[in-house]
Amino acid sequence: MFTRRTAITLLPAGVMAGSHFTFANFALAQTAVDSIKPDPNAAARILKELEAYQNGPSAPYYDAAAPMIRFFARVAGRGDLSKASKSDLREMLSDLKNINDISNVDHVLTMAKKSEAQLGRGLLSLDDKNRLMNEINGQNDKLQQILDKYFGASGTLDSNPISKSDRDTLKQLADEVLKRGCKLATWGRDAFYAAARGYCAYQFVSGVVKDSIAPPATARAYVLGIMADSHNYFALLSYSASPPTPTQPAPAPSTSSAPSTDPLYEYEKQMTNRFPREIYFGSEYGNKDTNKCSFDQFANYYGKIDGNFDQGFRIAEPGGWTQDCGELNNKSVGALSGQLSDRFRDFAPRSGNSENLRVVFDRVIEALNGRVARIKRQKQERDKASGTTSSAATSVQNLPDSDKNDLLPEFKALERMAWGLREMLSKA
Repeated sequence: MFTRRTAITLLPAGVMAGSHFTFANFALAQTAVDSIKPDPNAAARILKELEAYQNGPSAPYYDAAAPMIRFFARVAGRGDLSKASKSDLREMLSDLKNINDISNVDHVLTMAKKSEAQLGRGLLSLDDKNRLMNEINGQNDKLQQILDKYFGASGTLDSNPISKSDRDTLKQLADEVLKRGCKLATWGRDAFYAAARGYCAYQFVSGVVKDSIAPPATARAYVLGIMADSHNYFALLSYSASPPTPTQPAPAPSTSSAPSTDPLYEYEKQMTNRFPREIYFGSEYGNKDTNKCSFDQFANYYGKIDGNFDQGFRIAEPGGWTQDCGELNNKSVGALSGQLSDRFRDFAPRSGNSENLRVVFDRVIEALNGRVARIKRQKQERDKASGTTSSAATSVQNLPDSDKNDLLPEFKALERMAWGLREMLSKA
């Protein structure tokens, strides 16, 4: 039996860069409701952790992330901003304009980086990246111009409400900025800033108009997933580039003749192979005629998966689709959403029974294999763009120590900024 609470757990908690972002299936507007109890001290603690990156080569990374962390903290827990004073709203809009300044996020996306080969370029062409940046900047300008009209007087928006036409335009602009920001984040692992910037505009407008096209919980989960994935990736690269410590002996020289590999491809391959192999899908009330469970029990349905990234995934045989009779079981429901892209948010049926839950399981297998195909296709596109063959990209582990020393500061700075945005989004 699926409840509203169960359905929320099925939202995408970690979405790999490269998934196709669309809110087409959420055409019905929903009231912006903040489902997380904000931590008022989170921003101060996070910025304290990041202050070492304020100066030197890492300063641009900090200058782009810090204003967004402060903005998330300021808007946190304020799902209805229509009752805020207009002076307060003007200050928030000023903060948003600072975030959208081209010297912040756009600078990070265009600056030359020593670690360029490790950032996963190739999914977006340079022309597409520049087009998206221009579109986002233009839409942000329109959004800010509309809001400026209403924030100039005193009082609150309740006393001088936004017109229906402007409300609809603001909702559409916020949705477009968020979608394009998430698409721009596929430029590379360092482009997570674009998704965070889009979410700032979305979050503010949703609070001002008390409405949104994309469901707030879905938008937060999608952007949080991008932050988490980039954070994990740069943490892995930082570890690979770091010199061994006394408790971490240097690995023995490899005698394998295998070619060096694309680190982004290897990372996504490892993450896909960690997908859970036994998953609880849902339950229904006991019925001896349909599910062989007594009326005082629940029929719990499970799917089991065989296979891996290289061989493909399939329903385990025998026993790939099973059930038991007992208490309601919600364990592992959320595990489904980690790697299947935004497609999974349509998988949950309206009610649970053996027939429609099995359909969900079939679609999970389909989406998992679709993810594998997409990762392989993206790698081919990167290889083609760089003029390399299948596995010619140099892995961090195989680089000389001198090159690792050059790359490590960038890896660490990007890892810390992705961590900071991820941490703030999870607490704001």
